[in-house]
Amino acid sequence: MLDFIINNINFLVNFPTQSDCNLLGADFRDILTKVFSWIQIATPCLVIALCSVDMVQAVISQEEKDMKTALTRTVKRIVIGVAIFFVPVVLNFILYMAGLTSGVCKIGL
Repeated sequence: MLDFIINNINFLVNFPTQSDCNLLGADFRDILTKVFSWIQIATPCLVIALCSVDMVQAVISQEEKDMKTALTRTVKRIVIGVAIFFVPVVLNFILYMAGLTSGVCKIGL
């Protein structure tokens, strides 16, 4: 029983990785890289634009309720925007720490 556990742990630690990053194909990987790069550029721009519109509308209406709603939406949009922006970076870091350095093949960076 102990031998079985040790062998399975050894397999998990020495998990084989694919080093050529061509599982999806070079063209598809390049397309994904461009898409994630555009998402990382568009996300902050959209967050800034939408938050600005909400805040301007709230200031123009001059109501306390609208200001609180706009502030709540702004905070939610910033949190979601930061999460979307850092997904590829965090995923690469986690896979690097786990020893699967070719896990996402630098897609989105």
